[in-house]
Amino acid sequence: MAVTGIAAIALLGAAGSQNVFTLGTAPGTIATGKLSLWGNSATGELECKSGTSPAPCFNAASLPSTAVTPGSYTSTNLTVDQQGRITAAANGSSGAIGAIVADASTQSIADNSAQALTWPMGSNPVKDTGSFYSSGAPTRLTVTTAGWYAVSCTAQWAANNSGQRRLAILINGTTQIAGTTVISGGAGNDPTQDAAAVYYFNASDYATCQAFQNGIGSALNVTTATMSIGSL
Repeated sequence: MAVTGIAAIALLGAAGSQNVFTLGTAPGTIATGKLSLWGNSATGELECKSGTSPAPCFNAASLPSTAVTPGSYTSTNLTVDQQGRITAAANGSSGAIGAIVADASTQSIADNSAQALTWPMGSNPVKDTGSFYSSGAPTRLTVTTAGWYAVSCTAQWAANNSGQRRLAILINGTTQIAGTTVISGGAGNDPTQDAAAVYYFNASDYATCQAFQNGIGSALNVTTATMSIGSL
């Protein structure tokens, strides 16, 4: 800001006293609590300082430091005061939540029967950042915040050369949103099945992974299984 045609500027000091500061010559040390203003004859800028070294009033160096550490932040959490100044900054998270559950032990599925797979408390959840899994309802992954989620399930069956194998994802135990069916193709066939879907969950909706088999006249084991859910 250029300063021309001004001889002096007056500021109110402590207890209402008036202090006059002459423009044109930089003064020496300024007393604590007082501010000195002058025009720089070389640059035409208004300079100010409450110390010993003059500096332009309106550049970065003249701004007071804050508690914020300079740098780049990811998914930033900010605190802004009423004057619009950033007073705190920290790295945040993407906001995505999800869970993975698994069972490496066998689960017996009765002949001609559909059964929700269970995720034993001892090994679950493998990871859960949204409180989806509860040992009190070990077949379910329950959503607490409404929104779009991707959900998937994988199961491997024991070898058998007869009948059908089906795997499905159900919402609230009734609505099927994904499913696959395979026909046993011969001795030693131990198929792995996958089912996956994107679905809008309301709060308290839950997903289960349901296994079905028939055609062998007896129970058949699911030998390993996993299930996952994640927000979009």
